[in-house]
Amino acid sequence: MRRQDTKGDLLSVLVRAERSLVMIAKVDKSKCIACGVCEGACPQVFRMGDDWLYEVYTNPIPPEYQDSARKAADACPVDAITID
Repeated sequence: MRRQDTKGDLLSVLVRAERSLVMIAKVDKSKCIACGVCEGACPQVFRMGDDWLYEVYTNPIPPEYQDSARKAADACPVDAITID
């Protein structure tokens, strides 16, 4: 019976899990209407920029803010926020 490389399998599982935990937010400023919904939902990730439009200032998004960042993206009335 051949011994399987369980170390390699475990490593590949861990790498995939880590990649799935990294979230990156983007604001499409050509769509942003500066309504403030995103900052209201997740002020730890979104803020108003010098151009009076909202921007992301925390990337990648820390795990503790990922749920509220997704809520901010879902609540954006013009779909200017994407989360990858």
